[in-house]
Amino acid sequence: MESISPTQVRERIQVLDALRGVALFGILMVNMRFFKALNTVEILPDSRSLASLSDRVAFFAIEWLFMGKFYSIFAFLFGLGLALQMGRLETRGAPATSILARRLLILLLIGLAHALLIWAGDVLFFYALAGLVLLLLRNLRTQELLIGGLALWGMQVMCCFGAGGLTLWYVGWSGETQQEPFLTGLTERIREAYMQAGYLASLRYRVLEWLVMMVNGIFFVPNVLMMFLLGFYVGKQRMVERLSEHRRLLTIVAVIGIGLGVPVNGVAAWEVLKQVVENRALPAYGWLMMLIPSAPLQALGYMAVFGLLWETSPAIQRLMAPVAAAGRIALSVYLMQSVICTLLFSGYGLGLYGKVGMAQGVALTCAIWAAQVLLSAFWLSRFHYGPVEWLWRSLTYRQRVPMVIRQQV
Repeated sequence: MESISPTQVRERIQVLDALRGVALFGILMVNMRFFKALNTVEILPDSRSLASLSDRVAFFAIEWLFMGKFYSIFAFLFGLGLALQMGRLETRGAPATSILARRLLILLLIGLAHALLIWAGDVLFFYALAGLVLLLLRNLRTQELLIGGLALWGMQVMCCFGAGGLTLWYVGWSGETQQEPFLTGLTERIREAYMQAGYLASLRYRVLEWLVMMVNGIFFVPNVLMMFLLGFYVGKQRMVERLSEHRRLLTIVAVIGIGLGVPVNGVAAWEVLKQVVENRALPAYGWLMMLIPSAPLQALGYMAVFGLLWETSPAIQRLMAPVAAAGRIALSVYLMQSVICTLLFSGYGLGLYGKVGMAQGVALTCAIWAAQVLLSAFWLSRFHYGPVEWLWRSLTYRQRVPMVIRQQV
């Protein structure tokens, strides 16, 4: 059996790192709205925050082009990476299942610490849970993985469209448009706690907010698991290493994903905007439900377009090299986003809560992500891994992996 060690730089697939770096931008673009309010219970903004045209345009663009798309891409890449890691470990004669299970359990703990100590909107915990489920399905044939992913998506379409349709029907029948008083009161208490100067004052409500997130996971986890299955399928088929052989498939996925996903999400996003501006919470939630199952379709279209551009344009590959650096240390970059934004907006930080508009949030997102891309490239010129990746790998392989790049004389 060969020595067991983490994936080396020469083994990495550049297009996956670049796409992962782009996904980090999209995730921050969506999360910025919640960071600015420090509250994941209140999914939709107050109508007063969309008073200006620029803020309405920014909100619509985020709902249409970003919401739900990039965490789906991240989940797809996670499943794909899991398949590649499993293949490499099995080739070396290593106990792939036990190593990957340990890796996912460590990620689950990292996600739990992130959710309770930094920001309740964590996705790592859900990714780890979905990954553990995926390990149980590892022996499925490739076609069964594909069918399972599509079946999950079909079930979610029925559930979300059904729930959204019932919500809109109830609004039309009863005339009720506002959310429950309990949620309104909870939102206000969370806001007050997060605006206090003391860090410890926010911990109690962060736990409560995370519990609400776990309930919302009923709608979130199937999306993640579906994209995990599809990514695992692509990874087992080794498609990414032979993109040129799959241009026709990429073109079909791009046409379907963009051709159907963009208009469906556009209509739903427009209705969400309209209902929020009119301060009608319940119908806005109803239309938001429509975005949940249609977002992965658009995400698949994004990835297919990216793959076609990458395969046919060396200029794109050179341009995306710094972005790929951020993708190589995606876990550190993702956690850094939470640390930066909570320090910017919380009461124990700079206290900018409620002082940054939607359009300003877009500009701030671009600035933070650009800085992270540059910092990632600088960091990887000196170190093999990001700091959290290094810890994750060392714990997974039960050995201290090399961190500093040794210069050869």
